[in-house]
Amino acid sequence: MTTSPPDWSFSGDTGPDAWATIRPEYARCASGRLQSPVDLGDAVEGGRGDLSLSYHLNRLTFVDLHWTLQVLADPGGHMSYGGRLHEFAEMHFHAPAEHSIGGIAADLEAHFVHQADGGDLAVVAVLFDVAPGTHDIDDLVAGVPAEPGGKEQVAASRDIQRLIPLRSRRYRYMGSRTTPPCSENVSWIVMEDRGTVGADALAAFTRRYEPNARPTQPLNGRTITLG
Repeated sequence: MTTSPPDWSFSGDTGPDAWATIRPEYARCASGRLQSPVDLGDAVEGGRGDLSLSYHLNRLTFVDLHWTLQVLADPGGHMSYGGRLHEFAEMHFHAPAEHSIGGIAADLEAHFVHQADGGDLAVVAVLFDVAPGTHDIDDLVAGVPAEPGGKEQVAASRDIQRLIPLRSRRYRYMGSRTTPPCSENVSWIVMEDRGTVGADALAAFTRRYEPNARPTQPLNGRTITLG
């Protein structure tokens, strides 16, 4: 079974400027006041938040969503944040990174998506810069299924939590999904410390996926904290 392409994209007539016109349920992409991603350059000092993660060794499944590579894991991983338990849902990638700092974006951004009862999301984002050699994330970023829209499971278990620099300071703010329907129910935690990704691995990703970063959105009075 393969996934079907979405009716939106990152360029042309179905790109970000047109998302709100494609379907009524995408209207928030234009009318919303809490949209993501944003530039993090104006962050103010703030608390770290009560983030804790409890993943485990997982068998992973790679899914080609046509616009990105999604990584699914066996059930059981969860995160505690804001006094609520969130279950790990999936991770995916954007190249270049969606969140910028002073207008400058990293080479890659990984989103670790967690969902609470009721549907609210908490996304831990990690930025990656290209560096020589091989790196822990390389086999994930390059794990693109051979068939467009395809799905492939790997037999070996992986500890994907080690990709998140939990001792890092964190940018935090309230925002939205960065793809349609742009729902404004996302607590964002963007790690200040960055990871590294190999050039070959990143090239394997970008060969399949066009630049898939939504442009940064206005803050509209929101405060970004860094602590």
